Amino acid sequence: MPTEKFSAEKAIQERRQRSFDMEEAQRRASDFYAKGLVTTLQDAKWGSDATFEKSMRSYQSQHDRLEAETVRQQRLDTRRGKLAELIASERDDFTRELTARVPTKEERLETMRSKADEIKTGRDTRRASSADASRRMLIRSE
Repeated sequence: MPTEKFSAEKAIQERRQRSFDMEEAQRRASDFYAKGLVTTLQDAKWGSDATFEKSMRSYQSQHDRLEAETVRQQRLDTRRGKLAELIASERDDFTRELTARVPTKEERLETMRSKADEIKTGRDTRRASSADASRRMLIRSE
């Protein structure tokens, strides 16, 4: 009897092992075919005209964006240059206006002399009128 039990257990164990081996072989075959299918689908996708066209459109749009950015930068630099020229021109005009408005030393000296003469003349006129008024009062009081 022990041999029968041992052979029955051995047969069950061999059957389980064969079942496990068959499942493992099926799983490996399934993985192989799935990977092959993915690879085939990827190759078909990457090798298609639609993918090529999409890639070329992407490259062209990137190139167009870079070109547009370059043109925009050139226009911006041109505008900045024009503004710099305009500011320099306005600064020169302002400097000229200031130098025209600010009197030179000679002009200031002449202005001060004329004012001093006006003050002296005014003072002399007031003294003379004051002296005339005093004389008239003296003449009247006599």
